[in-house]
Amino acid sequence: MGFVSKIIKPLVSPDMRRVVRTRQRAILHQLSNSIFTMRSLVGGSIGLLPDFLIIGAQKCGTTSLYNYLIQSPCIYKSFVKEVGYFDRYYNCKNIKWYRSHFPSFIRRSIIKNILKKEFVTGEASTGYILNPHSLRRIFEVTPEAKLILMLRNPIDRAYSHYHYTSSMGLETLSLEEAIKAEKKRIGEAWNRTMMDETYYNFDIALYAYISTGIYADQVKVLLSLFPRDQIMFIKSEDFFKDTVGTVKQALEFLNLPSWELKSTKIYLKGKKSRMNGNLRKKLCDFYRPHNFRLYELIGMDFGWES
Repeated sequence: MGFVSKIIKPLVSPDMRRVVRTRQRAILHQLSNSIFTMRSLVGGSIGLLPDFLIIGAQKCGTTSLYNYLIQSPCIYKSFVKEVGYFDRYYNCKNIKWYRSHFPSFIRRSIIKNILKKEFVTGEASTGYILNPHSLRRIFEVTPEAKLILMLRNPIDRAYSHYHYTSSMGLETLSLEEAIKAEKKRIGEAWNRTMMDETYYNFDIALYAYISTGIYADQVKVLLSLFPRDQIMFIKSEDFFKDTVGTVKQALEFLNLPSWELKSTKIYLKGKKSRMNGNLRKKLCDFYRPHNFRLYELIGMDFGWES
């Protein structure tokens, strides 16, 4: 199949590949929704709400962290890692649909009360932090949930984000061109999302290379809703450097016992490459004031000034 793909791919235009990939995603979503609808008929009435949510940010290591956490015998995973209820599906799915993604309260009762073991469940949807409506919904539905937010140097995050979108065949511009085109591409959708809580546009997740990294604006909304002690901020660079130690800290935050991590496989690992030096300097200058605002908000200095 790979050999055939190598022959056919050069013959198909980037625009056509994008159409095909978009159609493939639509079909997969339809199949997934059908499965979830069947599950919600049964599990929606007895399913739990999450004890914790990893709310972002995109391309900051959330998939790896989630997969490390669910290795714990005390954490029971959601049906899918990224449910997306509070942003993508909130206006077309009900709370029973969301509950159907989690273990039942019966299972939790047996494990906690009979087996005398800890029981925690959660999910990880990277789009939540970008959407202020999502954060408010999370607070309204699960006000006592603990939230984990992973933050990476916004320049490196944007670069990884760009390469990820390119790898899916959905980006044909150079990074510098894509940055210049960002406002035109998603500006209208972004403004409408802020004004209309019933609106959702997937293009924001694809092309908000720069906007996603303005963390201070997002964190300000988050802190206006949730107490600081319910939020764990993780510097992604620390997570990449000391995975075991960071996972241990996350377990402590969730009030769970430590255990020996069996696998530190990297999930959704991007390609290593270097950004153009002049572009990096421009982005460093752009993000500097936003980073300082973030540090002041959370009381942590991540040292991203290079």
